[in-house]
Amino acid sequence: SSANTALKSTWQLARPFLLENPERKRAWTYAAVGLALLLVESWVMVKFSFIKRDYNSALQKKDEEGFWNGIAGYVVIIVAFIPVACGQGYASAQFSIAWRKYLMQHFLKRYLCGRTFYAMQLGAPQLKVDNPDQRISEDTTTFVDHTVSLF
Repeated sequence: SSANTALKSTWQLARPFLLENPERKRAWTYAAVGLALLLVESWVMVKFSFIKRDYNSALQKKDEEGFWNGIAGYVVIIVAFIPVACGQGYASAQFSIAWRKYLMQHFLKRYLCGRTFYAMQLGAPQLKVDNPDQRISEDTTTFVDHTVSLF
């Protein structure tokens, strides 16, 4: 299936970065922290839904104590959510930057080794690509950002 093919292709690009890269420990750390904070973020949002339910019930019942408990709950959730969301975003961004850097270096080495760039410019018309360095940069960025956004 196409999903299976996509997963295999993604793994072929991710495997060297995650298993052979000298920076792999740092990448794994960012990935683990990002996923852990994503789980904490999900837990906070579940708690938020319960606080919102209780707050709305207090409003319907005109329960003043429940109202103030709901306001306090909102404040606690906001105070808890901001650093968790920021930390998760930071870890995810650092992972993306490291992977993007690795992939760009990998593809640029392949493009520059063995005089590949000359073959592409002088070779058959189907090999000619406008601005291959820009394409490598943009395609790598798009691939990494979309892949990381799945998590």
